[in-house]
Amino acid sequence: MNEKEERAAWMVAPLPDLVRHLVGNCHAECRVDMALLETRIELAVLEEADRNPALLEVRDAVAEFCAGMRAHLASEERYLFPHLMGKAGAVPDPEALAALKEVLLADHESEASVLRGIRCLSNALSGEGGQDGRVTQVHRDLMELSRHLQNHLYLETHILFPRIP
Repeated sequence: MNEKEERAAWMVAPLPDLVRHLVGNCHAECRVDMALLETRIELAVLEEADRNPALLEVRDAVAEFCAGMRAHLASEERYLFPHLMGKAGAVPDPEALAALKEVLLADHESEASVLRGIRCLSNALSGEGGQDGRVTQVHRDLMELSRHLQNHLYLETHILFPRIP
C-alpha cells in the first residue's frame, strides 16, 4: 500500500486502531530514529568537530529537538491517547481536551519548524567527509527521522485531531 492509500485507510479506521498505530509504529519509529541520530551525531562531533565546528551547532539543535519531541510524545501517550481509548485518568472534560489539542497542534508546528532548520544545517554539511563519512551518515539519519516525523505529524494533524470531538 502506498502512502496515499495508507492515509486514506486511516481516515476511516476505528480511532483505537489509529491510536495503537501511532504509538506502536509512528512513536516507536521516531524514538528509535532519534536515539540513533543522537548517537551518530555524537560520534561525528568526537571525530570531526575539529575540522567542522558547525557539527556542534547541529548536535545542539538535534538534542533540543529530540528533548522537545520526547516530551510531546509523552503528552500524547499520557493524556490524549488514554482519553481516546476510554481509559481512566484521561483528560476529564471537553474544555481540557480542546486545550490539550491546541497545545499539541502548536507543538506540531513548532517541531516541524525546528526540524526544517536542522535539515538546512545538515544539508549544508552533507557533502563533508565523503560518501561514507560520519557527517553524511548523520544527514541520512536525519532524513529518515524527518520522513517518519512527517508521516506522524500528518496522521495526527490531518486525520486524528479532526476526529476528536
